[in-house]
Amino acid sequence: MGADSEAVAFGYVADDAMNERHARAAAFAAAISKLAGCAVSAERVASYAQLTERMLRGEVDFAWLPPVPYIALSRRNAAEPLVHLVRDGRSEFYAVLVVRRDSKIENPRDLEGKRAAWVDPHSASGYVLPRIGLSAVGIDP
Repeated sequence: MGADSEAVAFGYVADDAMNERHARAAAFAAAISKLAGCAVSAERVASYAQLTERMLRGEVDFAWLPPVPYIALSRRNAAEPLVHLVRDGRSEFYAVLVVRRDSKIENPRDLEGKRAAWVDPHSASGYVLPRIGLSAVGIDP
């Protein structure tokens, strides 16, 4: 069990500005508590790296994770999937780079020399896959 031995700890990532995510995580924990017949606490952390460390220390029992932190935990035999996303009977994972509608950028090569805003380096869709895709077309992200 998590840090509170009376409750099962659910870990999720959100910064202080994400009030809607806090509310959703609390509602999720309450619903799981009711279904499971035990207390479930929602444990907010600031990054996937922090969530991974808390899982390794046994402070979080289950978590919402993107692929990169999950792979790191599974390689250490510290996690296994409980549920995963399936769309139209398929579990492929995609990422998308977007540009402003009025941008003159029309293909990935047009990104050469441009600046990008990246999210958490542990995010597959917001960091890892787009950077791999750029590298594949010869662009150093």
